Amino acid sequence: MDLNQVADYGNDLVSASANNYLVQLTKALPKQIDDVELSFGTDTYRDIQNDPIAGSAIDFLNDLVLGDGHQWQPSHTAPTTPTPGESADALKAGEMRDFIQWVTENFETPMEQVLEGLMTAVSFGYSVGEINYEIAVEGPYIGKLVATDIVSKPRENVLFVTNQAKKILGFLAVKVGEVQDWNTFDPEKSTNFFPKEKFVWMTNRPLFGDPRGRSDLRRVHAAVEFKKRNKIEWFKHLMLNGSGKLIALVKFDPLNSESRLSHKTAPDGTIMLDAHNQPMKITRVHAITQALAKGKNASVGAIEADDLIQVEPKGNGEAFIHAESAANRDIATGILGAPRATQEAQNGSKADSETALDVVKAKSKRLKRNLAAALDQCLVIPLITYNFGKEMLPFRPRLSLGSFQFNSMNAAAEWAKAIGYTIDESQLPVIDKMIGIEERDMEAIQIRDAQRAEEDRLAITRNSVQRDLWT
Repeated sequence: MDLNQVADYGNDLVSASANNYLVQLTKALPKQIDDVELSFGTDTYRDIQNDPIAGSAIDFLNDLVLGDGHQWQPSHTAPTTPTPGESADALKAGEMRDFIQWVTENFETPMEQVLEGLMTAVSFGYSVGEINYEIAVEGPYIGKLVATDIVSKPRENVLFVTNQAKKILGFLAVKVGEVQDWNTFDPEKSTNFFPKEKFVWMTNRPLFGDPRGRSDLRRVHAAVEFKKRNKIEWFKHLMLNGSGKLIALVKFDPLNSESRLSHKTAPDGTIMLDAHNQPMKITRVHAITQALAKGKNASVGAIEADDLIQVEPKGNGEAFIHAESAANRDIATGILGAPRATQEAQNGSKADSETALDVVKAKSKRLKRNLAAALDQCLVIPLITYNFGKEMLPFRPRLSLGSFQFNSMNAAAEWAKAIGYTIDESQLPVIDKMIGIEERDMEAIQIRDAQRAEEDRLAITRNSVQRDLWT
């Protein structure tokens, strides 16, 4: 074993000489993530998504993960009767949550599209988005470092840079048409190297710490390629055997050359004559072929066919249809883990499908955790640390991609009252607008309350008079 060579990490990573310390310590990982991309190109998995079953399965999985929307949840919430410490923690958590919420709501790219871009890691093994930063000059966080956008990057334009311990150091930007040995680059001299803090990335099912992950479409590559070949053979079968045919048999006498010839006939069936007023001759096979191609079955007898055989259609290729269905099940299983989640009408009852859907939901929960972890590590932690210090990291918010329940605000009102907050009537219209209910008419409410107060006063007066009469 050559001790000057770094052991391969995967089957295609670059070995570096130990003579160059910097080169050995850093290396750019190739964009091909597995054997399929090495053999067929990096567009392979993008092409697989054009398959109706594979593309629909990926869309279905994305809908399960992102269909309920997103929300930033505070890390601490105060109980109904909080202690002073719990109240302070809840206020800090609320402040951090409001900051991150404001940042993501003001992205140039809608947050939903940012999440969809990161979800492409399921198909390609990993996904990368570039974070654009600036110092806020307006709004509630003037002077703070904020992210203005996250832009998804094609895999062809970015390469991971790792050290020997597989720790991500940054990314290389690949310029169009540029030819360079990325395996021996010097990050201190390269103008294409960017630190990892400039990016957010999501890795799907990493193996041995490889940040490029693994594509779920690797499992279905063979099935998709089989479908392509199967369709070609299926169409051939239909052309040859899927429709009826009329076959003419012609017998030849090897001793009589005239037996191979036939008279050339006009469309009406009459024999055609040449310039010398003699019957025109063509081969009998040619004559019968022309007649059958034109559908002139009535004239076959006139062109001296010895026998006619009618061939009935031989089905629609059931074997090919079954093979197609089997491949579709393999594709759905490879991506979703349960084919009946999307093919219940063909493979089982609705109850079976709901059971299979639970399997797919388990996978969607893992992807939700991966999305939340990616944004926490690459976006939330750097912003909180830079603007508020490491001591505020325990109070950073968490991304929630589940369904949301809107509970009573009584507990929140009690908590606000306990720490000295009160709500003035002038704030009620604003609160109505924030929670999405019809804005109340404060003037009408004041008139109503005054009338009720007058009625209460009159009732008290009547009761007092009645007591005086009885005493």
